[in-house]
Parts: sequence; C-alpha cells; structure tokens
Amino acid sequence: MKMSLTQSVFPSSVIKTRDVSGFQMMEGLYYANTSVPRHSHEQAVFCIALKGRCAEIYRSEVREYQPLTVQFLPPNEAHSLKISSVEVRAFSVEVAPQWLDGQANTLCPLINRCTLVGHC
Repeated sequence: MKMSLTQSVFPSSVIKTRDVSGFQMMEGLYYANTSVPRHSHEQAVFCIALKGRCAEIYRSEVREYQPLTVQFLPPNEAHSLKISSVEVRAFSVEVAPQWLDGQANTLCPLINRCTLVGHC
C-alpha cells in the first residue's frame, strides 16, 4: 500500500500537518497496543519519535523507537509498526523527490547509522 502522511487507514490520528517547499510535515498520534500493517510511502520519510515506544519492521531488522529516535525510510520501502502499551507521538517529514535527486537509497546506510539524535 502506498500512501502519503496525511492519508491514513491506520490506528492513528493526525494532530497537525503543514506543506512547505516540498516537505510535508506531520505530527501524529498512534494508539497504544495496535499495529500498523506493512505498507510503503511514495516519498522518503524522516521520522522522530516524541513520546512512547514502538518497533518498526523494516527489511530484515527490527528498529526500536523511543523518544528522540530519528529514522530514515527511503521511498517505496515496505515497513510495519507495532505500538507498545503507551501511545506514540511522532513527527514525520516526507521529502519530495527533487530534494533528494535520486540519492535516497545512497543516503540510507549513512543515515541509518544515526539511530538517536546526537549519536551519529
């Protein structure tokens, strides 16, 4: 399933969105004890966990989110989420293709080494 950040059929609610120069920003709330099924996004996405914990299944690994975790997801890469017993609040930024100029998959290994803010 391909989707944009504001288009959701998942157990979540959008708090606020804003589009600025090819960046679609969203603050969202994911409900406790729920799962987000496997899906992908047409645009590359940076996601910052603000509150709560969840596990993201991406490729063959599990990426754990806790407050201030920052992750990058290249466009069209499938992933799913399992939300813990506490709701998750997150800030996501979808990046329009012109900003990455085809570099999303090249950047992914470098960015994925930076799991927590300030720990690159």
